[in-house]
Amino acid sequence: MMSRMNGIELSSCSFAFCFVPFFFFSFILFHSFTLSYFLFLPMKSSAQHTTVSVPGPSASGAAAAGTRRVFGEKFMLLLAFLAFCIMCFGALFFVPDLRPVGFTPAPGDAAEVDGPRGMAAQRDVPDENLNPRRNNPVAEREAKRFALENARLRKKQLEQQLDQLDRLENQGREDDSQLDLNQDKFGNTGDQADTRTDQEKEAAVDVGLARADPPVPENPKQQPQNNDNNNNNDAKLAVVADSEWLDPETQRRQDYVREMMQHAWNGYAKHSWGHNEHRPNARGPHNSGLFGQQPLGATIVDSLDTLLIMGLVEDFQKARDWVATSLDFKVVNSYTSVFETNIRWVGGLLSAYALSKDEIFKTKAVEIADLLLPAFNTPTGLPFAMCNLNSGHARNHDWAGGSSILAEVGTLDLEFQYLSDITGNEVYRNKVLRIRKHMKDISKPDGLYPNYISPHSGSFGQNHVSLGGLGDSFYEYLLKSYLISGKQDKEVRAMYDTAMKNVIRVMIPPRVNPTDAIYVAEARGGGSLDHKMDHLACFAGGMFALGAEGDTHDEHFEIGAGITQTCRDSYDMTASKIGPESFRIDPNTRRVQAGWSNNGYILRPEVVESYFVMWRLTHDPKYREWAWEAAQAINQHCRADTGFSGINDVNSAHPPKDDVQQSFFLAETLKYLYLTFSHDSLIPLEDYVFNTEAHPLPVKTRRATLAPLI
Repeated sequence: MMSRMNGIELSSCSFAFCFVPFFFFSFILFHSFTLSYFLFLPMKSSAQHTTVSVPGPSASGAAAAGTRRVFGEKFMLLLAFLAFCIMCFGALFFVPDLRPVGFTPAPGDAAEVDGPRGMAAQRDVPDENLNPRRNNPVAEREAKRFALENARLRKKQLEQQLDQLDRLENQGREDDSQLDLNQDKFGNTGDQADTRTDQEKEAAVDVGLARADPPVPENPKQQPQNNDNNNNNDAKLAVVADSEWLDPETQRRQDYVREMMQHAWNGYAKHSWGHNEHRPNARGPHNSGLFGQQPLGATIVDSLDTLLIMGLVEDFQKARDWVATSLDFKVVNSYTSVFETNIRWVGGLLSAYALSKDEIFKTKAVEIADLLLPAFNTPTGLPFAMCNLNSGHARNHDWAGGSSILAEVGTLDLEFQYLSDITGNEVYRNKVLRIRKHMKDISKPDGLYPNYISPHSGSFGQNHVSLGGLGDSFYEYLLKSYLISGKQDKEVRAMYDTAMKNVIRVMIPPRVNPTDAIYVAEARGGGSLDHKMDHLACFAGGMFALGAEGDTHDEHFEIGAGITQTCRDSYDMTASKIGPESFRIDPNTRRVQAGWSNNGYILRPEVVESYFVMWRLTHDPKYREWAWEAAQAINQHCRADTGFSGINDVNSAHPPKDDVQQSFFLAETLKYLYLTFSHDSLIPLEDYVFNTEAHPLPVKTRRATLAPLI
């Protein structure tokens, strides 16, 4: 009951102080009147009766009785006057509202403790101390305790304010550091380091300094927890609250992409859970032979880090639980792609481990990688393309004529080296370093890497060279193996530089006019070029820009920006504003041609991948605008009942759908779009390297400073 009376305690206390003296003196006054009545009234009555009927005392007796009556009345008046004076004196000092100005309570008076806990003192002390007075040791101790609590509270508030100021100052320094980082990436070439004007840079810093309250994560995605390696001042928060940093329009676009991800994920989770991919119109699973015949949750594993990056923590937890209880490659009794299994499952699990530090992901990645090892049992160490994970038997694709594919043998380095780093088992690193040594030492026609190579003899097959299908990610991993080493692996960097020198010399036609399209043609041998680009080859825009450093910086960065522009043109020229599976460039006019034979779009990410990289490196707003155009076009033309579908003709305003939601749409396309509309501190390029399935893995020299996202 005391807890419900807190609001009236002060008035009750004041009433008690006033009522007690009134009651006390009223009691005395009442008994005084009573005593006077019994002492004097009988005498007066007796005298009257004596005078009338009793012969006896004379006039002197009557005078004595009158004298005693007068004395009693005076006594009563005096007593009443004294009671009145005492009550006024008591009311003056005991009623709180009437205390004299300047009256100071005793230190032990708990009711006067300053601060939010002042009134709590009256509730927390025993009943006998509800009205403590001075020289009461219990009350003094309670008052000091609450005063100390208030002092600590005020100290904490001041410390929080100081922390806010420190964070604002640090943000200003981080903005300056980001500018320096961009300059380093561009070889300190001044104007190209950041396309923003000085006024824009100053405005960006001013925006950060003007915030009264810097970004404080509030949801689980924004609550990075420190691990044993996160105890230095350079440790980074893996995520910032983007809403604190983004303008309203960019925030709206980010939310737009997140909603697309939720639509794609929810449809899969409801209708195809546990299967590899989803048919959004048929509302059922799609199990491609590329992954074998068993449902292995390709979409679940591919989506893990995207869900985490977008803050969809409940969905991430559901996916995590499925991985822990249901993901089992040991039951696979059919051939599965070594390349796809590595980049989607091993890469997806390792990225989820890097971003969450949940050991279950590392455990599962090790299990799957171990099942892939029999594919490397060849005379050269070059792996076969397909492996039966149950029997351990491996072979190549029938259509490849017994050869392995360049992209498939060269797209293992990131995952296998990181796996050795976190497990201490060098078997994985040794497998990919053997491949690297062979590719470095082998004779290469025109210094180029043809798309087909024999795992038995180690020699190249037909002289078909492409940065599109069959060859693409081999070159990507040469660069990214260097980047993930913290730029320490000079050998692989030299291999990349040599390869790009020859690609530029042979496969990129030089510009005649400044408006000529920059593109990478396909080399067919004998010096002939096929002037076409696959959608897959559009990743090269971002690759050239990421790799731009040293003496060739300007040239490589210009090529990267030019390829990105050309790929954007392939989107802009279609009725749907979505680019086709492949497109051609007229070698005479050097323009993207309007009609192609392969006009499908299967939700590929490579164009928006280059938008993302170019945005992060330049902050040129056109890359965000292009990404926004792509996001809207995909949402308009590819959205289906329970997810997203590829389309069969990008030149149609109402294209028919192929009814397949590829797992890489959730892993790559939506992730790159989302990150394009995010703050740079969400998966920074200096801290993470994306594998070819867009799964971010941490840079080796930065791992000790990175906090998990959850």
